[in-house]
Parts: sequence; structure tokens; C-alpha cells
Amino acid sequence: MCLTATLKMIGDADRSARLISRRAWGLWGVLGAMALLTLWPQAAVAQQGEVSMTTLVDNRTVQVGDTLEYTVLLETGGRQDVRFVLQPNFGTLRQVGSSRGTQFKATNQGMALTYTFNFGLEAVKPGTVTIKSPIARIGDKQVQGRDHKIKVVARGKLDPNAKKQTGPVSLEPVFSTLEPYVGQQIEVEYGMMVDDRQVGAFGAEVQDVKVPDFDGFWTEDLNQRVRVSAQRRKVVDGRRYTVRPLQVMAVFPLHVGEVEVEPMTMVGSISGRRTLRRRRIEVSSPTVKLKVRPLPAGAPKGFQKGNVGQYSFDVKADKIKVAVGEPLTVRLRVRGVGMIGRVELPKMPQSELYTLLEPVEDKKVDVRGRVVGGEKVAEVVLTPNKEGVLEIPALVMHTFDPEQGKYVSLSSRPIKVRVSGKAAAPPQKEVELIEREGTVPESVRVAEQPLSPLRPMPVIEPVEVSDTVYARPVFWGALLAPPVGYVLWLVLLGWRRRSLEDNPNRARRGAAKRGGALLDEASRLAEAGDAARASDKIKEALTDVLAAGLEVPPGSLSRNRLERLLGDKGVAKDTIKLVLDVRERCDSVRFAAGDGREAKALVIDAGKLLSDLKKVLG
Repeated sequence: MCLTATLKMIGDADRSARLISRRAWGLWGVLGAMALLTLWPQAAVAQQGEVSMTTLVDNRTVQVGDTLEYTVLLETGGRQDVRFVLQPNFGTLRQVGSSRGTQFKATNQGMALTYTFNFGLEAVKPGTVTIKSPIARIGDKQVQGRDHKIKVVARGKLDPNAKKQTGPVSLEPVFSTLEPYVGQQIEVEYGMMVDDRQVGAFGAEVQDVKVPDFDGFWTEDLNQRVRVSAQRRKVVDGRRYTVRPLQVMAVFPLHVGEVEVEPMTMVGSISGRRTLRRRRIEVSSPTVKLKVRPLPAGAPKGFQKGNVGQYSFDVKADKIKVAVGEPLTVRLRVRGVGMIGRVELPKMPQSELYTLLEPVEDKKVDVRGRVVGGEKVAEVVLTPNKEGVLEIPALVMHTFDPEQGKYVSLSSRPIKVRVSGKAAAPPQKEVELIEREGTVPESVRVAEQPLSPLRPMPVIEPVEVSDTVYARPVFWGALLAPPVGYVLWLVLLGWRRRSLEDNPNRARRGAAKRGGALLDEASRLAEAGDAARASDKIKEALTDVLAAGLEVPPGSLSRNRLERLLGDKGVAKDTIKLVLDVRERCDSVRFAAGDGREAKALVIDAGKLLSDLKKVLG
């Protein structure tokens, strides 16, 4: 009885400790939310001037009946009112779906929000279609992205260079363009296409992938920066496929001419919709041939061959009023989409009116969606030599826009700086004081400082130690009781946990009880038509019972290990096969569309299986 009461007391203390812990975390959460709400408006006000729009498409050449995805990214510093003034115009492409999302990101400059709008489009008839960018208003500013041209060909007329493989699983290479200019950015995605009629959902397992080398390209791996695990549906030749991205990257060709990109290879395994037996597969993507074009003739004077992309350019000075000989900093900045590391900024012109120091450059690579860009900054220190109005002339930066196929000249505005006469000399008294301070030794200067007045020391009355509370035993007992009690509580709690771990029979009974409750819940979900959640509950119940019966962690029950452990326990082969079959059916029912009849049948089979396992495993 005493032991039972003690264990009950420990359990009550454990629950109380968890309740206190949850309340403490809740308090910290409330304080954190209050701090965030306090700082959010300030960060939003500080960053609300930085807004931009980026438009993307995942495929520029499709057949009639194929689908593609069009994405609009609106980026702003802080939370602002966002609305479309003009919706995107898809021409002859038919919209078949849409979605939106919001992503929050903390940066060194503050907070940033990215609003993402996705549109699913279907090609209806052959021809070249121009997707007109929308116009959006963010706060009090209006932004617009770039237009995209989509080539739609008749069925069966797609370039053999982009021809899809046949079979239940194939690899699909998607290049944003097959005829890029040298230095132009190409968005590349290798996706695994799974035929929904031949392979069950998530029935394809990837074991090894070999990515092409991309010799002669500068590459940027985007797998860690975009959601490559997100699946999507696609219709090709009237058949539905599930596309799972395996590799996403941005590549920039560095040389002119025809380039052949080697295939990507993948090794994996699949199982059919009607059978749970898996078989090994090895597939490869088609070879992709690119025709890298040189930049067109007629480049303006001063154009640098690395300035390929879509950019903006500005020049700013940190001061507009200075004295002769007082330095100021001129900041040249280019930002946009492209290989920002190869971009060259224009040079500040030399003049007898000022003196220049060598510029200090810095760059920052940024990824928006699946597009690589960023900004490059050059800071030049300029010192005026003459009094008057100093005009920093307008600087021109020449770039090549591969989307428009033409050269673009970006010009800054001239900056006027008022330069006054030489800085005023300090007063004569201060000059004399400075000279004197430099000649007088430190010890003398310290000795010359006036002394602060002395204060009388306070009178401390003697106190009898025996009259204080520290001499009483009750004080020391109350002081030591909490830590001693806490140590005893930890010792008893550890003993209780070890006793529970050393009693496998109790663990198996608890797992069986939980399994029965999970099966009852799965039955109710199946009756309600929620097959996905029902299959999750069935698999959870089966995993708990197997882990307790085999005395292994639940996360270590792979197919091969489970089959071996059940065999070592003397479980019949038919029962082992039924266990593996029910686990596979849980995955199949989880992702298969249906009216719940398969889930109901699975609940019945799982109940019989758990009953048999209880007899065998105890």
C-alpha cells in the first residue's frame, strides 16, 4: 500500500511539474509575441520602401493539353496592403487552378514578406502565347514583373530533344529555354514522373541519383532554397502523372556553341497499384541539347560581357553638404536577376575637383523562387578640393536583357554636393589647452585635479549573533528541505522509470490497450469516409504493438528488420506476410482516392492481426 501511494504521489508530482513547465513556456510565448508585436510595426515602417515583383514559369515549350505553372512573387519589407491593379493575362492558355501563400523572413536589415501566387495553366491551341505580367499595388507603390513567351505545339510535334520517356516512372528534364544567350540564366528542374495508373501514390522510392556535371556552366544548387519535396499533378497525352522534383538548379552557360547535357540517372524501386511487391528500376532522363547563342552585335560602348540579366542601377551619396577636404561616400548599386558575381559597375570619372580612393566592392547572392540574383555595391570615397557646387555626373551602366533580346542602358541621376570653405580652426584657448595637455606628464595632471570631500564613516552598531535567525535550527531545516526533497524526487522518479522499463509485460499490455483504442478511432474515421486518417491510426496501432512485443524502438521497424525479428520470435510465415501486407495497404489507402470501403476492410483485417499478434508476442 505504501509503495502504491508513493508511486501515485510521484505520478501526481510528475504531472504537476509538466503543468508548471507548460505554463512557463506559455508565459515565455506570450512575452515573445508581445515583443514581436512591438517590433513588427517599426521594422515594417523601416523596410516598407523595398518592394518588387518577380514572375516565373516552369516550362516554356509545351504541347496542346499539357499543363504548366505560372508564379508571381511579391516581396516587401514588413506587412502592407497588397492588391492586384491588373490581373495577369494568359492569352489562349486556360487557367485550371490557383493558390497563394505567404513567407516571412528575417534579414539583417529587418523583416521581409514574400507573397506567392501560383496559377495552373493548360495549353489549348498551338502558337506562341505571351503571358502579360500583372500590375500590383503594395502600399503606396505600384510594381510590375516581366512578360513570358510560351511556345505551344500540336500533339506529337514536341521537339525530340524534350521527348518524355515511357513506362511507369520516368525522369523529366525541364529547361526554361533551350536556346539561351551566353551568360543567360536557365532554370533547370529534373522531376520524377510517376504514372498514377501503374504505380500507387508514393509507390516509387528513390535510392540513388546522379546529377549531370554541367561542364562549361556556372551552376547554383537550389535544392536547399526551394521546396523540392512538393509534388504536383501533370497531364501529358491525356494521362495523369505525379511529378516529384529531384533536383532544382540555376545554370549559366559560359561558352558559345552547341552543348549536350548528359542524362540524369536514378536507381529506385516501385510497387504497382494492385500488388505490394517492389521491384528495382533504373531510369535516365533524355539527353538535352542546348544551342548557346552569342550576344548580338551592336553592343554600346562600355558594355561589359558579364552584364547579362535584368537589373536596376542607382547612385547615392551619403552627404550633400561638406567642407573642402571632408570626405563623402558615393554608393553605386546594381540589383536584379542574373549572375551577379560577373556584373561590373561603371567607374567614377576622374576630376581635378575631387580626389578618389579605390572603390570597395561587396556582393550578395539572393534566390527568389527558382531565380538567382542579388545585388552588388561599390563604395567610393570622394574628397572635394575646391569650394562651390560639386556635381557628380550621371553614370551609365549597359546591360543585355536576354528576355527582351536587346541591350539596355541604365542611367543614374546627377548628384549636386555643396562644398563650403575649409573647416574652421579651433579657438586659440582650446589650441593652447591641447598643446599644454600634450606636454604635461600624466602624473602632474592627476595631481592637479581637486580632491573630493571626505565623508564621515557610518557608525555600525554591534549585533549579537545569537539573536539572529541564522543561529536557529528551523532556518537551516527550511533552507535545506527544498533541494533535498527535489533530489529524493528525482531518485524516486528514476527508479519508477527503470521499473517500468524492466517490465516488458506491462509495456505490452499498455501497447495492446492503446492499439485497441486506435483501432476504434480508425473505425469511426473509416465510417466517416476519412480513409487517410483511418489508415494512419491503423499503422500507428500496429507499430506500437510490434515495438512493445519485439522490445525495439518504433522508429527502427523497417521491412527487412521486422521480417527478421518476427521470424526469430517463431511467428508463422503467413502471419509475417499478413503483417507486411497490412503495413503496405496502410500506405496505399493513405494516398488513394476512394469512398472508405478499403479503409473499413483494412480495419477488420488489422483487428484480426492484432489479436493474433497478442497470442504470439504476449
